[in-house]
Amino acid sequence: MQRREFLVGCSAAIAAMAGSRITGFSFSQDGNQADDIFIYIFLRGGCDGLNLVGPANDQYYIAERPIELRVSDSGDNSGLPLQNGFDGLDFRLHPKAPELKELYDANSLA
Repeated sequence: MQRREFLVGCSAAIAAMAGSRITGFSFSQDGNQADDIFIYIFLRGGCDGLNLVGPANDQYYIAERPIELRVSDSGDNSGLPLQNGFDGLDFRLHPKAPELKELYDANSLA
């Protein structure tokens, strides 16, 4: 069983059990339900911070992480460039996270 299949099954079961108990709720202070809701579930061990955003040109990062576990500045695993790097480092977002890059470019992701 894959982790994703397990989560889908658990989420469906929880939603089914809780569905009958939820009668009303709101997401904003004024009582109106918000239209845009983003829910982020972080699984411990499921997202390595240096695999999601990494300093692609850092010599220590390159030396200590195999190519399949790092974000690089070229090749098949070329990351999406981010601005606001520091100390001459080229921080990049994992190539499979273009939606997060869109949020970052719109100043909606920190």
